[in-house]
Parts: sequence; structure tokens; C-alpha cells
Amino acid sequence: MNKENVFKLFFLIIYNMEPRFRSRSQKRIKTKIPGGNIVLHFRKRKISTAKCAICKNKLAGIARARQKKLKKLPKTKKTVSRIYGGYLCPKCLKHKIKQDYFNLSDITKDV
Repeated sequence: MNKENVFKLFFLIIYNMEPRFRSRSQKRIKTKIPGGNIVLHFRKRKISTAKCAICKNKLAGIARARQKKLKKLPKTKKTVSRIYGGYLCPKCLKHKIKQDYFNLSDITKDV
């Protein structure tokens, strides 16, 4: 291949793509297809981890996967078996339970 052909091929690969893929944040992978042509494939971005609703820390025990893969996973991989599991971290849950208990005891004292 001479330089002109290489440049034309490079031009076709980079500039003939959909507008949603034109950002540089998409990881590009050059792949040779069975016809012998080189095409661009785009690597999917990693999904963010599950976070606590109160303190925004990462939740342990919850799979980091796309929705399609999450549907196929068993329930034990998708959530934690305690109240508010998969929504609050243990620290925040403990604080919430204490807070609710003391609020409830204040109400019963008044009655």
C-alpha cells in the first residue's frame, strides 16, 4: 500500500462514522473483518458502581454490569440480603435505624 491509499483508508475509518461516536471519549479499536477491510469498533464504557443514597460511597456486594447482563445474574449478585440492601451502606442504615427508633420513642413519651 502506498501513502495515498493508507491516508484514504485512515480518512474513511475516522471520518465516516455516526455523530454519536465522534467524541474522543469512545475507545476505538481497529478490526479486520473477513472481507479484508479494516473497520472501527468501539469499546463500551464501564458502568459506574452502585452508590449509597446518603453518603455516596460504593456499595459492596453489588455487581457492576450493564442492564442486559444484570438481568441474567442471580438475585444474590444484584442485591444484599438486608433491609435497604443495595440502596444504603451498612453505616448509613445503622444511623437511620437509630434515628427512627429515637424519633419513635419521643412520640410515644408524649402520648
